[in-house]
Amino acid sequence: MLCVMRRKTVVHISLVLTVACATGRSELASHYRLDEAVRDPGTVVDSAGDNDGTLINPDRVARGITPAPFLAAYDFQPDVALGGGVNLGPNAAVRPQSNWTVTWWVQLDKLNAFDRMIESMNGTAATSRGIRFDLGSSPGKRVRILLRDGSGAQIALQHTRVLSTGTWYF
Repeated sequence: MLCVMRRKTVVHISLVLTVACATGRSELASHYRLDEAVRDPGTVVDSAGDNDGTLINPDRVARGITPAPFLAAYDFQPDVALGGGVNLGPNAAVRPQSNWTVTWWVQLDKLNAFDRMIESMNGTAATSRGIRFDLGSSPGKRVRILLRDGSGAQIALQHTRVLSTGTWYF
C-alpha cells in the first residue's frame, strides 16, 4: 500500500485486517505511530510488528512535529509532482485482499480536487487496480474511496461531510 500525501499533517496510520470473517475476529496488521526516533531517515517504523515502511520523497516529510493535542506527527509537504508519502511495501499484511479497516488522524492544509491521501493503485488509468482515498472531484472537499479492479470497472464512494482546512479528522 502506498500512502501519498499532499500538505497533510498525519498523526498515525493503522491497518486492521479481518482474518476470520465467520468469527468476526480481527487483528492489528500494522500501526504507524509516527513518533519513532529516527534510526534511518527513510524508515517508517511499524509499532505493532514487522511491516516497516519507507518514505517517499523524504525531503518533503517533516518528522517529529508536535501538533496539539497530539504528541507527534509527520507533516507531508507539497510538491509540484509528488509530495512526501509512505510506501508500506509488498508484504501481504499491508496489502489486504478482503475485509480490512484503515484509520488515521489527518489535518488538511489545502483541499484540492483528487488530492490523494492513501493509494495502492498501479496507475491512474481506468484499467488500474487498487484503492485510492482522495478528496474527490471539484471542488475536492469530501473524502472519496475509489476501487478499481483492472477491467475498467470501478466503485466510487464519497462521504457526505464537507471538510475544511485546519481541522483534525479521524
